[in-house]
Amino acid sequence: MDIETFDPEKFDPTAPDFNADPYSYYAAFRRKAPVAEVRKTYTGQWVFSRELVEVVCAKENASVFLKPGKNRAHDSLRPFSLGAEFGDGLFFMDPTRHGEVREIMEGVFHTAINGVAAKAEEVAQRLLNEAAQAGQLDLITGYAGPLASEVFFDIMGIAMGSESVVVDQWIRDALRSHDKMLRQDLRAQGGTTTMALRTYLLALGREAARAASANKTSSGARTMMAGIQDAVASNGLTQDEATNTAVNMALGGYLSTEFLIGSGVYNLLRDPSQWQALRDGEVAIDRAIDEMLRFDAPFQMADRYVEKDTPLGKFTLKGGQVFTVVYGSANRDLPAGEEPARFNIRRDNRKRKNFGFGDGIHYCIGAPLAWTVTATAIQTLQKACPYARIGQVGHWGSDPYFRTLSNLQLLLR
Repeated sequence: MDIETFDPEKFDPTAPDFNADPYSYYAAFRRKAPVAEVRKTYTGQWVFSRELVEVVCAKENASVFLKPGKNRAHDSLRPFSLGAEFGDGLFFMDPTRHGEVREIMEGVFHTAINGVAAKAEEVAQRLLNEAAQAGQLDLITGYAGPLASEVFFDIMGIAMGSESVVVDQWIRDALRSHDKMLRQDLRAQGGTTTMALRTYLLALGREAARAASANKTSSGARTMMAGIQDAVASNGLTQDEATNTAVNMALGGYLSTEFLIGSGVYNLLRDPSQWQALRDGEVAIDRAIDEMLRFDAPFQMADRYVEKDTPLGKFTLKGGQVFTVVYGSANRDLPAGEEPARFNIRRDNRKRKNFGFGDGIHYCIGAPLAWTVTATAIQTLQKACPYARIGQVGHWGSDPYFRTLSNLQLLLR
């Protein structure tokens, strides 16, 4: 894509070439229209520059740049839009309630993920042992997805087997329905499964609380769902807040980890020297993951809302409408001399913000989980399959909000 001839007015976020490489488009927008009106399918103002994304996400601006939660602009049709009548979960709350619920959930989450690294390694080893016989592995469907989901279901207290298969499909259908390129019947299916997921998690929480109370289970062994219901019992959360927070955690809880493992390994193996540097211990895994998040984040953008016309730099955001901050663009907004379009795990990203997990008061609460599982997944894969290489590569998802490959074949021998 030629930056010089790029016309922001003709930008189409549903075009296949944008899905394959959104970053050249982001660069063109930063140069020509750092805040732009997107007119096709994903309508609204998009914010591309690092400077302006930082302003939107700053903690001191959290009461100006709001979340598009309850009773704000919704683009889904009835009956599904009626879900807005439920109280918001954590991911869509604003101050001051957001801070109160976030503090509660931090404690619940910290307890639930205790020992997650050992669980992730156990699952990773089992999956790789199964793949070793075949000599190849689909990284997404055969490793990243099953690993991330099993770890997350263990944390939530969801039984593996037929139950987890159904819930996994509900979660994937619900997230997939965000893609406006889907046929209307498929988007409707996602709305239906979201309703089913809400009902399921409400019942699961009550069951978990009863079981924990009956068995006098110690807090260290409690699942996340039991912890959330404890907060309801103590009047820390309303039932709507508890259930929708659980839905939020389910939709973002492991799919972001799956997406990060997929794109991270893909980018490592595209440059075997970087795969080798990480494998041989020349670069720490934390630095490598930091670069994975900067270069190819699993969540590329997030929506915000302003109640009235609001200045942002030299621009004005339209009041009463949702607008979009493009994290994937802000992460690539570096000085040219730093080669922002180059994947380099030796890069020191500590001197500037990384928006791979968002920023400000809405920084992803699940980041420690995603980070730990991703680190374990990649290190276990490198130890078991040190000479893995890329085979067949699938397509990138069509929803611009998410960055994920459909499949990625690894040749292990």
